Amino acid sequence: MRKTTQGCRRGILTAATVLGVASLMSGAQAGSAGSYDIGSLATPFLQSKTQITILGQDDKAAPACQDKHFVKASPAEAPAENSIGSVTERKWREMWTLNRCGNEVNYWVYFTVVGNGGAYYAIVGP
Repeated sequence: MRKTTQGCRRGILTAATVLGVASLMSGAQAGSAGSYDIGSLATPFLQSKTQITILGQDDKAAPACQDKHFVKASPAEAPAENSIGSVTERKWREMWTLNRCGNEVNYWVYFTVVGNGGAYYAIVGP
């Protein structure tokens, strides 16, 4: 019985992972500037995932602070496009500013959008 339960859990996690990746891919198409009113060029879904990741990192850096909100996202440059065959890749970076208990901290976010739906990001911060 225990093996069956673990197998089911793995199946559920696998399905959740597949759904999460599919959602990320479907939401990663051309974004609109300021879609969350902070100035990011990323899609609303990609911004949401980025915010969750930054807040998770920041909770480790400042666990005592419970008052955090995003102030702005400032693109450092226009997205650079590179085409390989029929696949287009767009890369850009943004400085995201988080207000942490009255103090502003900055995180660099590096975005890559590939083809008609793949998206990746990397975060560098304090």
